[in-house]
Amino acid sequence: MTEQELIEKAKYYFTKDRQSLKQKILNMSFDGKEHSEWKKFFNPLSYGHPYKIEYGIHSDFVESISDNFNEINWEEVTLGDLSWEIEILLNENIKSGYDWGEKLSKKCGESTRIFRIFISDITHAFIYETYSMYINSKENYCYFHPISDYSEKEKNIINQVVKALKSKGYFYVSRKLARRKFEELYSDTNIFGNASLYDVLFSDVHYLDSNVRYNIERVKDAFDKEISLREFFDKNGDLVKRVEHQFYAKGNTVRITTNKKMEIEEVVVWKDTEKQVHKEFKIKLPINRKASNG
Repeated sequence: MTEQELIEKAKYYFTKDRQSLKQKILNMSFDGKEHSEWKKFFNPLSYGHPYKIEYGIHSDFVESISDNFNEINWEEVTLGDLSWEIEILLNENIKSGYDWGEKLSKKCGESTRIFRIFISDITHAFIYETYSMYINSKENYCYFHPISDYSEKEKNIINQVVKALKSKGYFYVSRKLARRKFEELYSDTNIFGNASLYDVLFSDVHYLDSNVRYNIERVKDAFDKEISLREFFDKNGDLVKRVEHQFYAKGNTVRITTNKKMEIEEVVVWKDTEKQVHKEFKIKLPINRKASNG
């Protein structure tokens, strides 16, 4: 498969109405055989390291699939996550993945090293990334950092997985290609189009290309509004941007994005209207460049 063929496949399935994708899903089998096949595939490639395999679509939806479109509530389906996610722990001498979260972080210390692979279940394509994780429950923060240096064994695990997937006929998607956006592509978080190939083929939630810190549990303010924070840093540890989600009691949500100078750049509101549930309203705010430059 070529890059252009991959792009055309993405444009065919991830359209605005997504009818082709819905029909594709109805023709798919969710009997657990594919999970078993991937487990058999990755078991020797993990070299005895703990690993896990998960599928993007929620199990409740899988159980409700039928041959009748009318019996499926497509509004509740995250069609942007039709991919397999495999995580292999790179740390040495750890026999279990525990909860793949706080318990694992405590066991590994300040650097839990993860090799993560996404495999599109719609196209024969894959991408991978490596990151380190550290969870500090006392501060209510989790830290993620891309990995750029590897031991020889880590390099071998990564290279062998990539080689095996290519031999199986899967197309490797480079980060440059994965970042490309197209007006014709729609995902659950890009309802107006212009989604990236990564968003539609692999995951519109995860994409670790910078240092990230976010709070593990939402915090409540004086008005009982829940708040979650995500902060992005450059390689020197300086703040690049900050994303704050505010969750209101009646289901309304506000996302506020600020830059490194803590200037508000964008405000997005999701609010129920008479015509649409969780309708999105977006406001991009101009930045006072003169004031920012001192």
